Amino acid sequence: MQFTQRTLVRTLSVAACTALLLPLACSSDDKKTSSPDGSVSDTGGTPGSGGSASGGKTSSTGGAGTGGSATGGTTGTGGSEKDGSVDASPDSSSTVDAEVDSGSPDCTAPADSSKAKACLVLKPEVVQLGATPDLDGEGKLLVLVYDTPTPTAQTAPIATPILYPPPQADGGVSLANVYELPTIPLDGLPEKVYIRTIFADNLAWLATKTGLTWGLFIGGVNLNDGVQPPPPLREVDLVKGKGTFVTQNLTAMRKFSSHVALLGAPAPVVPGDDGQGPLSVGVFQQASAAGAQIFGGVQLPCVDVKTAAVDVAGFFYGSGDTWFGAQLDDFNKGVQQGPGTIVSVDQSSNIPASQKLTVAADAYSVTIPQITLTHVQQGYDGYDPYACPVPGDGGP
Repeated sequence: MQFTQRTLVRTLSVAACTALLLPLACSSDDKKTSSPDGSVSDTGGTPGSGGSASGGKTSSTGGAGTGGSATGGTTGTGGSEKDGSVDASPDSSSTVDAEVDSGSPDCTAPADSSKAKACLVLKPEVVQLGATPDLDGEGKLLVLVYDTPTPTAQTAPIATPILYPPPQADGGVSLANVYELPTIPLDGLPEKVYIRTIFADNLAWLATKTGLTWGLFIGGVNLNDGVQPPPPLREVDLVKGKGTFVTQNLTAMRKFSSHVALLGAPAPVVPGDDGQGPLSVGVFQQASAAGAQIFGGVQLPCVDVKTAAVDVAGFFYGSGDTWFGAQLDDFNKGVQQGPGTIVSVDQSSNIPASQKLTVAADAYSVTIPQITLTHVQQGYDGYDPYACPVPGDGGP
């Protein structure tokens, strides 16, 4: 159940140990969701069109831009930036993640008839927004367009990235409401693109623009099979010389909170070493974690579970029956459930029933009372002991 940076980091990587180093993903049988009123603004046909962002925060103007953010123009405009997304509720039954209405009269033709144009309509998953800034639905939208379904951190977008709303001229911060996003026109594109859309409700993500954490709404990524191995972006087909509406469902990255503790009396767990090492928490849609698809989690570089319980917070997506399991790599071997690791399983080698939640379809944040480490994997005889580095001791 251990998550390693090498296996998980590819398209997006997480912020330092506060979110799991993972790329994106979506469910092929995702159900569609929409904004609370059942629709999304569909007015942005040509560059410069679209409505302003509202929702209690300052709206801003700006359209197609350069240098990673949108500048100039009017609110809701888009440039050469695209990202196809889907609603990835894993328990849903039927959804097409990128609906295309080719040649719609409301999505005008591209400026260059040898190119194609997309009019991006965003439909965020409907969740109950919270009161804290990382879960209140107020944030910024980033749109990226690629010519490959598997971009890496080194892959350059084929169009200028769009950040909406753009920065204010005076340096002020403008935010949009996730349920009041305008249609984004994306002009000058080839006929086949891969569009990634990320709405950052959790603004801390913007510091690195990498990885997954809670408080993001993700579009354009195939999340059907979880986040490991790194999932690809979904293909979007356009028509040369025409404008095409592309509907993208945005999947909410929900927050989970808990604490991880060793099993205590009457049969306490005795670590093979000292109970210090990297800690991984994984989120699953089945009780058995062995070989299961991973739908979120968190990784901490080194903790001490023998001294006290460790508070954790991470992300996941989807609803319905959900299991939260953990593993501590006591000897820091970096091997999934290797000898000496302390895992969270019951006598049937499943995640304990106490760590299962039935997540409501509109839940944006959940709490698991406790994630308990219950079993030490044997076979560690002869292993060197490991302890978390003390800050300033020159350790890793």
